[in-house]
Amino acid sequence: ARAEIGSIGHLVALLGLDANSFSARRSAEAAAALRALAAPGPGASKTRQAIAEAEGVVPLVALLTAGPCPARKEAAGALSNLAANATCQVAIAHAGAIPLLVELVKGGFPEEKACAANVLRHLAGDEQQHEAIMEAGGRKALELLIVECSNEGPCAEKAIAALELLPPSTPRKEQLGPSYGLLGPIWHRRRPM
Repeated sequence: ARAEIGSIGHLVALLGLDANSFSARRSAEAAAALRALAAPGPGASKTRQAIAEAEGVVPLVALLTAGPCPARKEAAGALSNLAANATCQVAIAHAGAIPLLVELVKGGFPEEKACAANVLRHLAGDEQQHEAIMEAGGRKALELLIVECSNEGPCAEKAIAALELLPPSTPRKEQLGPSYGLLGPIWHRRRPM
């Protein structure tokens, strides 16, 4: 386990992104390795915990600001895998990721959007994060993502799961019935009667 923590620390150190292309490629490769290590499977919980303890979340969140590049895609994927861990969820929120994730849902590439929606889904499970997600425009971004994805595929599934955990916008959806906002017809079809 100590060797694994040491290698995780080494990968975290490689996440720094600067203007040179070697560093950008190195950051993308390190983020991809952390993404693979944090993927669901045997021992994933301990590995995710080790990544959080090695302070790997902050540089991954910083890579979300990199603009369209492989490092941003891999960082979003790594955060998506890490978000299944409660310690990582707290670290992700404290690193200021919520507004960056909402922006990725709005303007990222499809895989990035799905990853960002998944992180928001995990964060939405914690009521303490609701306000930050709502203030960052998360509800509207997730609603628009569902429409954009035609209510199908992993993007839509993760966005719907996140919305189900978030408080409704004002006025409450129960007061509006099945014509609720952008999701009226979608929400109506997805819910059992």
